[in-house]
Amino acid sequence: DIILPGLGEAGNRRYQLAADRLVHHLSDDSTEMDQPRYSRFDSERGSLRIQAETGQGNHDNSVLRLLGSVRITNLDENQRPKVETRTDALTLYPNRDFAETHSPVTIDGINSTTRGIGMTVDSQAGKLVLLSRVESIYYPTGKPSDDVEPAN
Repeated sequence: DIILPGLGEAGNRRYQLAADRLVHHLSDDSTEMDQPRYSRFDSERGSLRIQAETGQGNHDNSVLRLLGSVRITNLDENQRPKVETRTDALTLYPNRDFAETHSPVTIDGINSTTRGIGMTVDSQAGKLVLLSRVESIYYPTGKPSDDVEPAN
């Protein structure tokens, strides 16, 4: 693994970017990544992990374009998954705690599934916005298991 740390103003670790393979292009100072994995460490807003099949970063990795089976996993205080968001493309701005996509999005929570087209996430403001065609299903007693057929 290749690991690139992101540090906060006080020198504390804010995030980490890891990849199975990283190629640095001298011509434009960009990077290409195979199996990128981004982790944000934040005791106030909660930690999260993002993984994808491939990724591209600009000269200082302040803009990351993540592609192919992108999974965003929000973690609870015990670092257990609590919400998972899936899409096929995501532009991430690690220094701003901001992300966006114009692709279809599925958000799976403990008691709900929400789908939409396009999304912005402003973690500093604590705001996620689905941009269009939003549908949501709420399960008051929790999601049915995959091995149970829904009632007609």
